[in-house]
Amino acid sequence: MSRLRLRAVVRAAAFGLGVLLLGATLVLLIVSFQFTAELRQRLRAVDEQLARLSQRTSSDAAGLAVGLDDISARLSDVSRAARSDIGSVRASTRSDLAHLREGLSGRLDEVARRVTDLGDQRAAAARAPAVVDRDSGQEPTARSSQEAGSAEESAPQAASPDSAERDLSFTRQAEEGKHWFDCGQYERARLAFARLVAAQPQDPGTRLYYAASLFRSNPTDSSRYARVEKHLRSVLATEPGNLLALDTLAALDVERGRWEAALDELRQLNALQPAEPRYPMMAGFCAREAGDLGTARDFFAAAVSLRPADADALAELGDCQWALGSAAEACRSWEAALAAVDPGTPAGSRTSAQLRGKIAGAAPRGGAQ
Repeated sequence: MSRLRLRAVVRAAAFGLGVLLLGATLVLLIVSFQFTAELRQRLRAVDEQLARLSQRTSSDAAGLAVGLDDISARLSDVSRAARSDIGSVRASTRSDLAHLREGLSGRLDEVARRVTDLGDQRAAAARAPAVVDRDSGQEPTARSSQEAGSAEESAPQAASPDSAERDLSFTRQAEEGKHWFDCGQYERARLAFARLVAAQPQDPGTRLYYAASLFRSNPTDSSRYARVEKHLRSVLATEPGNLLALDTLAALDVERGRWEAALDELRQLNALQPAEPRYPMMAGFCAREAGDLGTARDFFAAAVSLRPADADALAELGDCQWALGSAAEACRSWEAALAAVDPGTPAGSRTSAQLRGKIAGAAPRGGAQ
């Protein structure tokens, strides 16, 4: 009996404990459910705040991008306007300077021409009647030899210091003019020698340098050609082998398209200076323009012998050989020219492309020979 009661008590206690545990579990479930719901609400609120913040950020970024685009567009407009203004100012300035330079050059040439003519006339009037003014082409007023002699004798000897001073000044101006000429400042040299020619119009040295600087300061001014040639031929009449006179006259004839005359002068220069490769090169050009391809080929070959790595001379030699029917020799000359060309420059790149085209076009004909 006692055992049955004990079992009953144990069962009752176990049942009570189970009910208690079940209740505690239910309480925990209810509390956790409430906590989870509250946590979800808080997380939802955080998500909403993040979404609003993201929208504001996107809106601000879009506004900033629009503002930056507007600033960039305005800067581009300002830059274009500035470049346009600067370009127009530069163009206007260059045009004004060009007109001013042309006007000044024309006036200076006219003044130098008048000074030269006046000096020639004065010098011719002071000499014997047989002397003819070379610039004006007119014979001065005749005077007797006695008058000329008396004029020379009547020059006061006390003026000799002044004469020596003038000679010294003349020498200094001549040296200055030659300095500008050697430096390539031909316009300054022209002005210096124009004054000297006016002072001593019969001096061959001043006439020579005046003519050379007159031509070189503006080689395309055809209004100067007659004066340049007149002065040069007056020098060559007394000095037939004057290198500067022949060189300038040859360049003048090339500029005027007088190929035969230039070729004759270049032959003289080549004979006087056989080691100068510039003269056979120019002679070959003149002979080619005159239609004498055989002579042009010989001159270009002479230029190549003096300067074997001259791409221009090699290319011209190849052109003449090709025109004369020597395709194999032409290809060899063009290949040598191609090897001598510097392809790193724009001009060298174009020349290389032209030479490759010639070699490729000549290959079948060269193979046939």
